[in-house]
Amino acid sequence: RERDIIVNAIQCGQHGGTTPQWQQIAQLGNGRYFQVEQAGSAVAIHTPYDDELASISAELDETRLYYGDREAKEKQQRKIAATRKLHAESSVPSLARRATFNASASGSTNLLGEGELVDDVASGRVELSGIAPDDLPEPMQAMPLEKQGALVTETAERRKELQDRIQALSVKRSEYLRKKVEETGGARDSLDDKIYRAVREQSASVGLHYEADTPDY
Repeated sequence: RERDIIVNAIQCGQHGGTTPQWQQIAQLGNGRYFQVEQAGSAVAIHTPYDDELASISAELDETRLYYGDREAKEKQQRKIAATRKLHAESSVPSLARRATFNASASGSTNLLGEGELVDDVASGRVELSGIAPDDLPEPMQAMPLEKQGALVTETAERRKELQDRIQALSVKRSEYLRKKVEETGGARDSLDDKIYRAVREQSASVGLHYEADTPDY
């Protein structure tokens, strides 16, 4: 519904002549206005764990096996292509953050999407024997059912191993970032913190509550 839409306005820089326009955008969008430095004031710290997290994240993405009819597979291939482009063009710290999210329970949907064979079989939502051969991933179509099952089990185990490694590294990464942010005097005036606090307050009005007082970098 239109009244539920919130638009927050962020002014980068201190050009006073444009401030009223940004404030008006926030007002019309039922949102918040805030100002940050021209460079954006975002917290950007490259940790010693980012490269490994980015690498494991790429391995985790490759554990996805999609099934379905022709239309579903075309949609899934677009998701895979977008993921590979993301890995090729994104910064290492952003890939590390993505890895942390995708390995979490809340990030599972973002990682897998729809029609992911390993998760659907492991969860019991589908039976491997009930899937038409043409709907299976192409490398599996000529396999006997026993080998199909073995591949799904092996892939599920590999995925769990990668997720566990990501979660362990993410704990170390979060602690490293916490200390670095504290060393620089905190991130109270950062873009990240301002967005987080605004969204947390706005979410409360619709019954959503964030446990953390500050964003996780």
